[in-house]
Amino acid sequence: MFKFKHCGRIDLSSGRHSLKSELGSGDLIAPRYVHDEWTNKPDIPQYAPTIVGSVRGFAPATDCEGAFMSFKYQSDNNCYAYACCIATNSFPQPGRASHGSADLNKDVSFTPANIQRNAERDGLVPAGTQLPSPGQRGQGHLAALLFSAPVSKIGGDPLANWDGDYHWARCDDAVHYARWSQKDGGGQVTDFDFAGQPITNPALANWTVNNGPVGRPPGAHHTDHNEFKVTYEFVCFMWVPQHGVHII
Repeated sequence: MFKFKHCGRIDLSSGRHSLKSELGSGDLIAPRYVHDEWTNKPDIPQYAPTIVGSVRGFAPATDCEGAFMSFKYQSDNNCYAYACCIATNSFPQPGRASHGSADLNKDVSFTPANIQRNAERDGLVPAGTQLPSPGQRGQGHLAALLFSAPVSKIGGDPLANWDGDYHWARCDDAVHYARWSQKDGGGQVTDFDFAGQPITNPALANWTVNNGPVGRPPGAHHTDHNEFKVTYEFVCFMWVPQHGVHII
């Protein structure tokens, strides 16, 4: 199958973040493995201990002791880790630490409703679909959930299937909720949307991105899918409390 770039989901063809029970002998071995509530096994590769941070504006160099930067564990922390300001160094998935309502790796379970419910199990709190008015909500920060639906047989090629993805943005403005940032998968942190514009409201930002593919399987049709674009649709805002959120 074709490989496409993801913001939140794990590339299951990559051994670096695959579950230990799914790896064959001789595949990549992580320094430690932690418990996966979905498999009930010590299955999740973790490349450094979890670091819990707090949002103090847009400060990627110091958030979670710099764990989102390339000199440390940038490739092991996705958009969910960044949105929660918790560097798990395990490419965390909503609900994987809290026995979420659905195993998001199963196609039938991959829906925006399940992603939100799983995030709630992790400790995030629903905050509606309208940007909240500034006000006292306690310690913590806002995040925004976005979703890209699966697409089958892209360009008529049965080997070209987009399995869908989720994305998160993080609010860095605790007063007016007017400054946001994001981390695109294992890539860099930025306070721009996918069109290079400052993110002032993720519900109105540009979340259309050229996602690949990054790999082509033998026998695939010659249709050029390098311009395959997906759009992440806004789902909801969620509040991330400073205490009580657990992700892996």
